[in-house]
Amino acid sequence: MSHPFIIWTFQRTGGTTLSAALSDAISTEGVKHEPFNMEREYGSITRTVNENRLTEGALLLDQVLESAANIKHCFELHSRKFNTFFLDRLSGRHDYRHVILMREAEVDRLCSLYLAKQTAVWGKWKADKGGYDEILQGKLKLEPFPVDEMLKHSQHCLEYRKWLVHGLRERSLSFKEVLFEDIYSGTLQERRQKAEELFDFVGAEYDESNKEVVNRLLSGGQKSNKLFSFVPDYKLTRKILGEKLKSTMI
Repeated sequence: MSHPFIIWTFQRTGGTTLSAALSDAISTEGVKHEPFNMEREYGSITRTVNENRLTEGALLLDQVLESAANIKHCFELHSRKFNTFFLDRLSGRHDYRHVILMREAEVDRLCSLYLAKQTAVWGKWKADKGGYDEILQGKLKLEPFPVDEMLKHSQHCLEYRKWLVHGLRERSLSFKEVLFEDIYSGTLQERRQKAEELFDFVGAEYDESNKEVVNRLLSGGQKSNKLFSFVPDYKLTRKILGEKLKSTMI
């Protein structure tokens, strides 16, 4: 039996690719990608909750959940008020499966995030359509990464992840923690095993004869690494980020 799912994640953690692959395996309805962002499909629900119109917000959000929508949710973009409200509406809905998708290599995630902020290239499709051409041709100059801002963002995410795990446990909701590296790096055999475990968790069939599974999970990302050499002081920035983040974990 398949289950609707919610992927709780941060930006630049592979959530778009993973959620699409899972959804392809269990549903013809697709997946809602960050639908609670203000400019997206359910942004009105977020606005309603933030304006404290909670009865109306509950009715609207319950309609979404009753439709068994599959959702990828970058929860660091939303207030704890909204995310608490979201968790409360999920309480008792034990049909849903919750996946916490994180990235162990936090320096890589931060650099990928702040590169995307500068280039406005957030997906492989845009990269494939020439989203990086002006930079590669020297027509567009990149700015140095804002180290202090990146570190502040990382700390926010670290604390938010702990908050989420506590909130899911407190409400007895079924969840599984997965790392970006489990799915997108390592040997092909290791990646297949981790993918199979995750598909089993949501009741989906892992079938490599399904070209969508292979294309989405096993074919790699958007190849943005070549852009980092165009970021001023990139190597020094990585070194500082690594040292600072390591010191906060000790």
